[in-house]
Amino acid sequence: MRRLPFVAIVVALGFLTGCELPSPKPTANGEVIESSQDLAIGYGSLGPAKVGMTKREALDTGLFSRQKFDPAAKCKASALKWKKQFKNVEVRTDTAGTIRSLRVVGPGPKTQYGIQVGSDLADVRGSYASALSGPTKIDPKTAVGFVRKDDAWIGFLFDDDPEDEVLDPIIFIEVTKGSKPQLQRDC
Repeated sequence: MRRLPFVAIVVALGFLTGCELPSPKPTANGEVIESSQDLAIGYGSLGPAKVGMTKREALDTGLFSRQKFDPAAKCKASALKWKKQFKNVEVRTDTAGTIRSLRVVGPGPKTQYGIQVGSDLADVRGSYASALSGPTKIDPKTAVGFVRKDDAWIGFLFDDDPEDEVLDPIIFIEVTKGSKPQLQRDC
């Protein structure tokens, strides 16, 4: 006897019972965000997620799930986490679950100018020109640069190791509102 794959059975049952299979939830403006590549890095935002959103507002975007916040942990966990289809992104919250920063740790999300993790300093300078403050060296191997619009920020952490042959690529991006990004990787 031939066995049907599990997915085929689920689809058939959904069709027969009139149930719809879950699909990505559209955001408030109607766009569907399915992966990190669909997230635009903005001043104080990453796609529809915005710094300052409450836990409830963030969950309503369909991009996050709940996570237990443990303030005593060495690596403080956020009260929210991106759903598993979103790679190379992190969220930091306060104890109530309000978003305090959104982070990009690998390729995927891009700014309106196409800047992403892996872009180099020349790309950032060409895109943001005089709006870019920095880069400023923070240790022998890294430098930071920032752009700001009103009270919202995009911070770039550059690999500035003079022994590397690569020209200052971005290794980390953090967006905040109200205060400049710290650009420090936790654990």
